[in-house]
Amino acid sequence: MDPEDRRMAMRKALAAEVRARRAYLHMAQGELIAASGLSRSTIGRIENGERDMDIPQLVAIAAALETTPAELLQAATDAVRADA
Repeated sequence: MDPEDRRMAMRKALAAEVRARRAYLHMAQGELIAASGLSRSTIGRIENGERDMDIPQLVAIAAALETTPAELLQAATDAVRADA
């Protein structure tokens, strides 16, 4: 997989992990927005895999989802490897 394809795959896998974790917590998107302090459009674009997260956003989302950035990234990495 070339670097651009891998970046896109990670973006999509991380988006899926954020959605899955939010669903697991029975958290509405509005609750994630409030807990993370990020805008509705930012959360929407991240969850749809349309936007990369920067580190502060990753930290804020992970905290809101009661997890760590490392756990979100590991789950996304595992998903990408499983699909490769």
